[in-house]
Amino acid sequence: MKLGSVCYIPPPSHGHPALFLENLNQFRHKYPVLLCSDHTWKVGSIPISSCPSPECVRMSKVPAAIPNYAFLSSARLAQAEGLDYFFVLQDDCRVGEDDWDDRIFTEFFEKNKNGLNGGTIMSWYPEWTPRFRAMWGKHLSIQRRSGHPGVIVMGEPENKYPGRARRSYANGALSIIRTELIQPIFSRDDLYRRGSAWDDEIGLYLTAQYGDEIYDVLVPMASVMSDCYDHGSTLDQRKQWLLEHKAAAIHQVGERWIPNLK
Repeated sequence: MKLGSVCYIPPPSHGHPALFLENLNQFRHKYPVLLCSDHTWKVGSIPISSCPSPECVRMSKVPAAIPNYAFLSSARLAQAEGLDYFFVLQDDCRVGEDDWDDRIFTEFFEKNKNGLNGGTIMSWYPEWTPRFRAMWGKHLSIQRRSGHPGVIVMGEPENKYPGRARRSYANGALSIIRTELIQPIFSRDDLYRRGSAWDDEIGLYLTAQYGDEIYDVLVPMASVMSDCYDHGSTLDQRKQWLLEHKAAAIHQVGERWIPNLK
């Protein structure tokens, strides 16, 4: 089985990508780390291939057009490399230990060797069927016992956003995806024209395919902490989990910070 991590690296004017690259080069990785960028980087020793700028779709009226295009650029790296599963990094993520990717993939396959999507789970309308509600409750219990709020980010009640489709998925950054999902979901290569973010599209697809049995293929994980506008944790909490090795990788680090663990 071929495993690896992928990431689109934006130019220096967007966030703190140089620090992210420095962080990736701080720690050993077990599997390939495939990076692409429309900027010429000279940070660290991990090769970075060239790709078109996501800014090419800025005129799109779809709010998520640019991040969607960036994701497709990195997903194509996984397809070209022939990866069976890939782990999604973004430049606002940080890793915190040697072989961080091995820890993450090991947790995924130990929990579900047939999983299709894993990470920090987001669910819209988790009460929609008895079985789904039971599975959601099980994972909330795991969350409370672990002291790691990142097992579940949020579960919004249906009446909060009426009319939106039910779905569950791993929040995009720091998620594991089975590569064969890319073709049926994004086969038209037009994600940047759609209204939903790419991780949301995966959730819509999996929920349509599996219904309330989606937890048979969805893997909630504790070795990563992704988030969506600090719904599930604060930045200080996420940094502390990384420093204490409660998580191997964290997301939404919007400041100039990398762990100093060595």
